[in-house]
Amino acid sequence: MRTNTISLLIRKQPTVSLTLVALAIGFSAGAWGKPTKPATVNNDNFVLQQRTIAPISPLNRILTADFSLKTSQSFNGQKMVYVRICGDVSDADPHTLAQRFYPAAENDVPVAQAVALTLKPNVDYRILVPMAYDEAIDKAVDKKIGLSVSLTPLKQAATDCSSTADVLSIAQNVKVLPLSEVTPVIRPLDWKLQTIQTAPSNFSAVVDVLGATSGDKVSWTSQEGDEPAHDQALVAVGDITSSEVPVAGKMLPAEVIGKRYQSGVVSPTRMDYSAKVTVKAGDTIRETQYVVGGSDSPPMVSYKCDQDSPTQCVITWGATVPYVNEHGSLGINTTTGWLSLSKVPPPDIYAIQPTSHWQQPSWFPTEKEFKGQQATGNTGAYMGAGSSLFSDGIMPHQGSFTLNFEPLP
Repeated sequence: MRTNTISLLIRKQPTVSLTLVALAIGFSAGAWGKPTKPATVNNDNFVLQQRTIAPISPLNRILTADFSLKTSQSFNGQKMVYVRICGDVSDADPHTLAQRFYPAAENDVPVAQAVALTLKPNVDYRILVPMAYDEAIDKAVDKKIGLSVSLTPLKQAATDCSSTADVLSIAQNVKVLPLSEVTPVIRPLDWKLQTIQTAPSNFSAVVDVLGATSGDKVSWTSQEGDEPAHDQALVAVGDITSSEVPVAGKMLPAEVIGKRYQSGVVSPTRMDYSAKVTVKAGDTIRETQYVVGGSDSPPMVSYKCDQDSPTQCVITWGATVPYVNEHGSLGINTTTGWLSLSKVPPPDIYAIQPTSHWQQPSWFPTEKEFKGQQATGNTGAYMGAGSSLFSDGIMPHQGSFTLNFEPLP
């Protein structure tokens, strides 16, 4: 089977380098794993704090080291303060570091790999240092990231984050995790990829999972109400790759960061349908997430009647997978189901007019044309308050349905 490649942009801005390497611009990225814990150290002049840092992984190569440096009330603001990123960091630009102080530091002067600057007494400075990791990640390792501050020039090596009589340092070991050790991210379904197959009763479910590896087993578990759940294995059909990113004059290359999965599943016919995706490595569940139903993505149904026209209502529908109405199975009527939840009583309908129609619906893709099989107004078969307002057929991804009707005499 040919493997496709799906490109996914997870990094949007150019950067400068890191092994870890300090960056010249800011960037925020999601966390897929357990972050470090906050830590604080102090001496007579400073209180230095390091906030949490998310683990590094192929999903999260760009991060921000977050420090705060508070000067004491008795601190002499005329003295130069020497500050430096320490640990497993290379190519840290001292001038860039000076620009990361909030509020701004003053009189910054690069000194070797550090920066000398002046700070005001009794001020809490926030220091946000963007970083990127450009090494291959094939096993779990720790990388040390820290900050050193002193009233005298820093003589110890930049890799040394220890505190001395003259130097106050803080550092944490940040986890670097391969894909197999991160928590997978099951992405929300893209409705444009959910394709109705040779009959409306089935559709091809497509799911993207960041952090999935070739050894994982992924399944789709669906259920309607209290009916037995049905498990369907999903098959990997392509790799998801990151985009290339410029880092310090070179490109951080694209790499595989997940898998796309696909399989034919039964189309939902009831509003209480739910489906969840589970990612397993052997017998261990790496992640499970509802992708349809549950609290995340139930179908959206609402209606509004025109106050100026007693014979017209608009029903609004939205769903991420193709639902099928079978003999009123969706329960969209004037007495039960979702419409009855409205505070406004639905109108008493005698008959639905053939002029009822969808307004600018978005239909799911299909493998063949299903002419005449889209749900529309239940004309000719409407039998009163408990009867379906829609005919049998496929519901769209989203749309507004203008329901024209004849009221009860």
